[in-house]
Amino acid sequence: MQTVYGSHSAIAPFRLKRPSRIADAAAALAAGAVCLAGGVDLVPALRAGRRVDEIVSLGGIGELKAIERRDGVLRVGAGVTYAQLAADRAIAGALPDLAAVWRGVANVRVRHAATIGGNLMAANPLYDMLPALMALDATLVFAGADGRQQAVPASAERWPADLLAFIDIPLVPEGRFRFERGFKPVISVAVAAAGGRVRAAFGCAFERPLVRTFAPGDAEALAAAIADALPEPVSDWIAGGAYRRKLARVLLARQLQSLGRP
Repeated sequence: MQTVYGSHSAIAPFRLKRPSRIADAAAALAAGAVCLAGGVDLVPALRAGRRVDEIVSLGGIGELKAIERRDGVLRVGAGVTYAQLAADRAIAGALPDLAAVWRGVANVRVRHAATIGGNLMAANPLYDMLPALMALDATLVFAGADGRQQAVPASAERWPADLLAFIDIPLVPEGRFRFERGFKPVISVAVAAAGGRVRAAFGCAFERPLVRTFAPGDAEALAAAIADALPEPVSDWIAGGAYRRKLARVLLARQLQSLGRP
């Protein structure tokens, strides 16, 4: 189905808030406002006819754009853009494989507007951020209207209905990360090896990305066992479930072999 978007003049009137504190943005969200970061998903929806009463712009909250390395964790603000993720020195130094992947995500315009938090909260199964963070065993930190913060694994089935403020990515010595996106929208496979364990996340092939954790071993045998045990992949006009499962096995084996190379 093709969606035809209107011009900016088609956007219905709404109230706009521009808080400078996370707590104020969380309170607005709790009161029913819709959050705006890069606008990559929200603005086209508004132009297509979505109506909202109030929008809270997150662009003025400096904390959401911060990147900090501390206590074995890389804390990335939810307002950090794709371009920052690809170019920031702290990220490039701590997670060079992740930074390298993001240099090729989307196009230049999108990379300078789209944010990590927006990617996650859009809940689009074709998007890349969630599989990557699942593989990296990241934690999402949500801020509530009462000022409290709640941390949940990125892989959790349900997240709090609060404001996503930070993403905490554990830094493990000699950790390695690979992300195969070349077969989207059929499937994507993100794999991270750290601390004697491997985490593989599968995007595009299910209603929500899935992650599996296992010990290293023979790449072909592991990939076959894990792919066979996955739930039934989506079958649609793009590809059938059987083909997606086959690609899951093939791509996972490739990634595991790549991780094993010096």
